[in-house]
Amino acid sequence: SAASGGGGGAGERVSLLQTLVQECVTHIVNAAEHPPPMVEIDSAHPYANHQDVRQRVYIKGAGRLLVRFDARCHTNDDMLTRLSLYKDDQYRYPIATLKGRAANGQFPPLVVNSDRFWFRFTSGAVASGWGYRFSVVPLQLRLDDTRALDGHNPELGFWLLDLVLARAHSRDVVRQRYLL
Repeated sequence: SAASGGGGGAGERVSLLQTLVQECVTHIVNAAEHPPPMVEIDSAHPYANHQDVRQRVYIKGAGRLLVRFDARCHTNDDMLTRLSLYKDDQYRYPIATLKGRAANGQFPPLVVNSDRFWFRFTSGAVASGWGYRFSVVPLQLRLDDTRALDGHNPELGFWLLDLVLARAHSRDVVRQRYLL
């Protein structure tokens, strides 16, 4: 470019700016149209007596998972009934155990520092609650290079937006061409 001694003129800078803005828009729009994966898990409502449900929850490429519980979650508060989340498939390292009804009406969200966890739901002889439902979404989602470069990388889109808006001249061109 002209600023770096490359000899390019204003037309070359606008073309580069247009390319960066288009790439930014592509990544942000594609990320909005193709949201990250979500897993939803729930019991029967109401749940049955003498349950022992075990399952793995996994989202490929996630660095951390956000687990959110439905406000209707409610189980019996006996010795056997509980929903427990674990770090391992042997169900030895608990993350959290939930039972009964949350004090404020809803169990708080949990963050799991992994791309997977296991849960176990057990119920006793008397099933008197609605059951459970929770959704899991990635808080951090690692993309492979192909997916990232194919326009599905919101972090790259926002990084490019910051780069484009970093200069006053760039802001004017972006406003004139893309925002108004």
